[in-house]
Amino acid sequence: MGIVGGANINGSFLKAGLLDEVSILLAPGIDGRKGMLGVFDGLDADCEPFLLKLMSVKQYSYDTVWLRYKVEERK
Repeated sequence: MGIVGGANINGSFLKAGLLDEVSILLAPGIDGRKGMLGVFDGLDADCEPFLLKLMSVKQYSYDTVWLRYKVEERK
């Protein structure tokens, strides 16, 4: 099953331990407008970072790259 949500939904699923994979498609452009959220948001300030393990990288035309990561289990 996939979750295609915004930063807050993504952060909530990550915090609840419901994500086992993160799939990110990068396109050659930057949108750094004020107020735009990142991929994950809403985690507590004292939350330890979630570690990821690279599973695959695939390059497409127009310099687009698909990155797939496994979310490492927390100890």
